[in-house]
Amino acid sequence: KIYLPFLVAGLFSLTTLFGQKTYERPAYIDHIFNVQEITADELLTWDMTGKGQISIANRQVYLAESQGSAGVLLTSPTKYGRDLIVSYDVMALRPGTVLVALLSLSNREDGGLQFDEDYDANLRYIINSANAYMVAFLNSPHNRYPFINRFPAKDNPLVEDEKAHMQPGVYYRIDVGREKDHIWLAIDGEKIIEATDPDPLGEGHFSFRIRGTEAETASCLIRNVKIYTK
Repeated sequence: KIYLPFLVAGLFSLTTLFGQKTYERPAYIDHIFNVQEITADELLTWDMTGKGQISIANRQVYLAESQGSAGVLLTSPTKYGRDLIVSYDVMALRPGTVLVALLSLSNREDGGLQFDEDYDANLRYIINSANAYMVAFLNSPHNRYPFINRFPAKDNPLVEDEKAHMQPGVYYRIDVGREKDHIWLAIDGEKIIEATDPDPLGEGHFSFRIRGTEAETASCLIRNVKIYTK
């Protein structure tokens, strides 16, 4: 039997030694965007919501659910405008892990975000009571391919792919972008899906979201986070 803490520790070391890729700005990220690198230590100061844990080793962030979780959110303390691209490497550590990015996340008229103290990061609240673009890029445990949804819902999904692109145990480069009314997803430098929202949301926060299945909690590693704004 392989215990998860030892597995994670091994992956921390191996991905640091062998998994770092040289990253160049892809052509689809215009040079008019300014870039800010977010370190692992800075990610640790973001707002974590839900029942789970977060830690750092070798410049990587380990984010995981605990038993009985309804999901975990790691949300930027800063709100961003209608032009935002977030790039990062992410690895799912368990087969039951679902990985999602939330753009323009807010529940206030000014684009701000304030959760109740007892909010457990369940998706139902976001669907019914918040504004957000949800970009789901690893959700095969839910028998879905990558898609983009908008909340409040207009005509979901805005777009959905016809195949999966990711598997657990591998680092992938994720770029999620929102440029005015245009929302898109790229994996390892290739745009996978993109959509246009004729009634675009305003500014809001960015959030990583992980969720497992009934049989298995979710966990992942995150590194090399870059935020592009105008």
